[in-house]
Order: sequence, then structure tokens, then C-alpha cells
Amino acid sequence: MDNLTAIVICFMRTQYTIDCIKSLRETYPDIKIIVGEQVEVSPDKDVVDACEKYHATYVCLPWDCGVGSSRNMLINFAETDYILVGDDDFLYDNNARVVQMLTFIKDTDFDLIGGRIVEKGSIRNYQGHIEIGNDYIKTTPIQNPEIVKGFNHTSGLRYEECDLTFNFFIIKKSTAQECPWDNVIKVAYEHHHFFIGLKKAGKKVAFSPDPIVKHKFQDYLTTQKYKEHRLRRQDKEYYFKSLGINYSIGITGKRDIL
Repeated sequence: MDNLTAIVICFMRTQYTIDCIKSLRETYPDIKIIVGEQVEVSPDKDVVDACEKYHATYVCLPWDCGVGSSRNMLINFAETDYILVGDDDFLYDNNARVVQMLTFIKDTDFDLIGGRIVEKGSIRNYQGHIEIGNDYIKTTPIQNPEIVKGFNHTSGLRYEECDLTFNFFIIKKSTAQECPWDNVIKVAYEHHHFFIGLKKAGKKVAFSPDPIVKHKFQDYLTTQKYKEHRLRRQDKEYYFKSLGINYSIGITGKRDIL
């Protein structure tokens, strides 16, 4: 784990962030952790104290700079060749199989390997293939995620090549710097936009059904102010215009237009 850094963004969800880094440190004692807080007035003392307690590096980020911009900055702070990307509402335990994911990406020519999440007791799937047309983007799911085509003996992980995974993955730092997140998109659409960029750049993405992280979905931990920042019309507009498309078809088959 000496060549892996976990990056976590803190944005108006203090307790989520604290619980996340606590679970990372307890599950993976040797992992490097960088926490970036988007600071509005002054650093959140509870977050700073938690970083000290759980031996995480605290970084002060510009207020409301967005998910993509935050990740780009934190990756540049990292001194390792591999980056663990996840949200602040994830809880890690041995089922996350982060060690195996790191072994996989070191042992193969893939640029990224992603897993799944479990929410309210159910495993969620969000992995598939992206088709880029002249005026559209279409995403189709892997039909049966439990039956994948490959097996990596070194890591013990089943896997299949794809274009899109959940927001729980390990990526080569060099790949993330070559294909960064778009700094304009604050939060909505930033994930899909990032994976489209990887596909356009010819990067190799793998999905494994085996690593599973817990999604701590507890709505009472979020504020109305946070919810207002979470969904923004301008992110959707930028997504369509920056890709030069008129519509997209999501992984559930739903058609989306500007």
C-alpha cells in the first residue's frame, strides 16, 4: 500500500468525511490519505482534527471549486503512482478489496479498475460501455456483472474491460494527470464526462464485481444548502455543449436532452 494514495473531498458533509477516513485508516493502516476541504470561511476544526487523528494529510481547497477541480488538485499533491478515488460517503472494510485492486492494476496494462457499492443492503451496478456518436452519447450496461470474461490470478479478481465504472476505483496517477477531470463541471455529470474523456484518449478501463464498498446513504447528514449545490442546471448545459451532443442515453436506457 506504500504506492497508493486515497483522495477524499470534504464539501459541507463533515461527519461523512470523518467516518470515511476513519474506515480507510482502520481497514488499511498503511494507506496514504489526502483530504481536501472546500473551505468557505475557515477550515472545519473537526475535519482538521480527524485528519490528525487518522494520519491523513489535510489540504485547504477553494470554496465550491467543484469535484473535478478538487480531484485534480489532490492528485497533484499525491506522491504515489496510484490513486484510490471514492466519495466522502463511502465506508471501507475488507470487502472493498483495495489491496487486490492495487495488485491488479500493477499486474496488468489497465489504467483504471473500478468496483461496486452496496447501499441499504443491496449491491448497485453502474458499469458498462460507452458509444460516442456524431450527436449523442449512449451507455449500455454490462448485462450480467456476476459473469465476467476475465480472471487475474495475481490479484484473484474477476474482471471485464469496459468504459464506465462506479465512482470507486484505482487509477494510475499518470493517467489521471493526462486525462484530468474537467475543472468547469462542479458536480453533476462530472463522472460520466471523465470516463468519456478516458475512452476518447484510448485508456483501458476494467470493472471487477468483487471489490464492494459501503455507501453510507443517510440523508439527515446533509443540509439544504448542500442539496442546492448538488444539482445545477449549468453543469448539464456544459456537459452537452462541451461534448457537442444533442442527447444522451444513460445506463438505464433513459434519454436525456438539453
